[in-house]
Amino acid sequence: MKMEIIAALLHRPRVLFLDEPTIGLDLISQGAIRDLLKALKGRFGTTVMLTSHYLSDIEDLCERIILINHGESVYDGPLSGVNETLANRKTVRLIFSEELAEARLSAIPGFRSHDTNSAVFDVDRSEVRAFSRRMLDELPVIDLTIEDVPLEEGIARLYRWEAANG
Repeated sequence: MKMEIIAALLHRPRVLFLDEPTIGLDLISQGAIRDLLKALKGRFGTTVMLTSHYLSDIEDLCERIILINHGESVYDGPLSGVNETLANRKTVRLIFSEELAEARLSAIPGFRSHDTNSAVFDVDRSEVRAFSRRMLDELPVIDLTIEDVPLEEGIARLYRWEAANG
């Protein structure tokens, strides 16, 4: 893979097409390839067209993403917009000072999973503030993290929505 990329760069192309450029590489080599591609963009203005199922490459290298489902473009825009456009939810992770029964947590709307002293909830973006306040008041919360839905989940939701809506 490294040699293929080197060969592709010999003539300093303005556009570089890569298909799964880090597949099969160890973590250090993956990072080196990503750093090289970022340097090419910065130094020579090279446009990199990347096809990949490896979301780490996409998140690290891409500003714009085009999602194709069954040969049709279903999203074309900024990478940051995938979840903003497609997922109207946030992931709220709570860590507790004591172990709580799953039955108590599963009764809370949005419950997704539970571990010894933590739980994960899917919460509508517009309800995050009220949900967080309620959890801090009602449960022995020692840490609370609010995150965007993971990119892969936003993409999966888009594909499911496309499948359901033709």
